[in-house]
Amino acid sequence: MGVVFSQLQTPLLYAPLTKSENELRKTLMWEIETILEKVKLKKQYRDQKRKKFDLEWSFLLGHTCNALGATSFEAPHNFKKGRGVNLTPVEDRNLPKWKKQLWALSKELITMVDEDFAAGEYVVNYACMTQPEHFVKKHVDSHDISHQYAMALGDYSGAYLRCYDEEDNVLGDFDYQYEVCKMDGRLPHELISDDFEGTRFCVVWFKLYDQRKMAPDPIFNTPYIM
Repeated sequence: MGVVFSQLQTPLLYAPLTKSENELRKTLMWEIETILEKVKLKKQYRDQKRKKFDLEWSFLLGHTCNALGATSFEAPHNFKKGRGVNLTPVEDRNLPKWKKQLWALSKELITMVDEDFAAGEYVVNYACMTQPEHFVKKHVDSHDISHQYAMALGDYSGAYLRCYDEEDNVLGDFDYQYEVCKMDGRLPHELISDDFEGTRFCVVWFKLYDQRKMAPDPIFNTPYIM
């Protein structure tokens, strides 16, 4: 509907991809999408009162956090008291083969995008949107300790990310279909739907813990598509 997607006018913060690197990135995206297309989860993903999000499904893989004492969360967080971290490598967990394949592909892709980010612990969220009434409303990811990377896959139209600054001013609108967007979930953001149709898969890499860090990273204020 005439939406102009913004790229903030910031210095180039990453080296442009070579042709072979771009081809590999697209291949990894296609392989991730192929797995996600086969996912069949029985329960829809929504918050209790459907105020924040309503999606077809969503699940996490990686180094998640939970209360100390919970199964597989025995390692304490570096600087968040009362939080435990699941440090068992995904490869060593009792998971379906397709989830391990999905993790391996996602790990290879994020290593291409940001090798330092990938060297520490992180979580990957996979979500699916299929209906016009599905939504992700404005929110902040308050438990994050660093910036995020996100990409959208699938045959869809009419959905894009809106990012805000700490004073709730719009930083920009970003359509990262088959692209990677660097942004900070600790700032307000939401999914804008404009006559959405199709199937949209969203993959987000984020950090709840990184054993190399003793404090959260500074807020990343300049989201952009890489």
